[in-house]
Amino acid sequence: MSTTQLKVYYLVLSKREESDSTTTPKVVKVSTNEFDDIFTGIIDNMPLRKKSKLNRFFTLTGSEPKWILLHADDSGIPEKSGFIQGLFVKSRTSKWPYKEDVNGKVSQILEINGMAEVSYFIIDKNNGVVIYTANQFVGGHKSFQNYLNEKILELRNNTTLNILKSGKKEYLCELNLIINSINIEDLVKKSTIKKYNMRLVRPKNYDKSTIDLPLNSETDIFVNNLKWVKTQNIEFLAGRSNDLPGKRLKNWISFARENRDIVTRADVLDEDSRVIDLLGEDYVLNSMIDYTKKYMPHQDVFNSLMSEYKSKQTVIRKCIDYV
Repeated sequence: MSTTQLKVYYLVLSKREESDSTTTPKVVKVSTNEFDDIFTGIIDNMPLRKKSKLNRFFTLTGSEPKWILLHADDSGIPEKSGFIQGLFVKSRTSKWPYKEDVNGKVSQILEINGMAEVSYFIIDKNNGVVIYTANQFVGGHKSFQNYLNEKILELRNNTTLNILKSGKKEYLCELNLIINSINIEDLVKKSTIKKYNMRLVRPKNYDKSTIDLPLNSETDIFVNNLKWVKTQNIEFLAGRSNDLPGKRLKNWISFARENRDIVTRADVLDEDSRVIDLLGEDYVLNSMIDYTKKYMPHQDVFNSLMSEYKSKQTVIRKCIDYV
């Protein structure tokens, strides 16, 4: 029996207030009821029928459709109280690993009908922690975030549901990697950070003319409206590095990892002129689970993910609460 491994990332799903003002939009926790509203709204109002006006599928120009499946769609996806468990799916034209029927359901390939790639996700509704398996053929966590936001907007515009709305305030999902604060603390103890470096490249057709960067080393605020050039090399001295260096590093790493479409380099220089790369896997919380056969039952995968999550809850709590 062949065994491969699935990379698992740990993230936090929050909500960010939509705002047209120059003030930084507020980020707040998503409640248990709001999680239910999002996914129940999608399941109840967006059928797995591609010709339906409102449907589960989301397609970018030049890309294959993506959608989610929950227990209501496939009994092989287990239910667990306090959690949302499901699949994030993308069509493929190759032979691996699942076939897709006309309603978007996926199953083991028996006869060629249409292919789909799968990422597994679990959401802890109590704290907003998301366990997400990395599958480059489906998309990263920002693809999952964009999918949810697209469906939230469709539901707001086409139904009476007020998902992620509170009075006049409207919110969208924000899904961010949990930074490994334990390794940050270890770095801070072993090294004195002297300089921060980052390299940004503006992709073709990038639609932002300005960008917010965590540049101010003294107050750890994000500097707004930095004017874009094609390539920008950002560097600054650490200044009084004894003033919450761990928090500054966390901000720097978080920005770099969440903006990999534009960030090509992010590192720091220590007192021995040693360059420390901050884009490596050591600084985000992740793990691996075994995938023991070509078509491992969904229940087994979710059991492995839940077991891994339970073993890391103390670490996750410490990383979320860090500074």
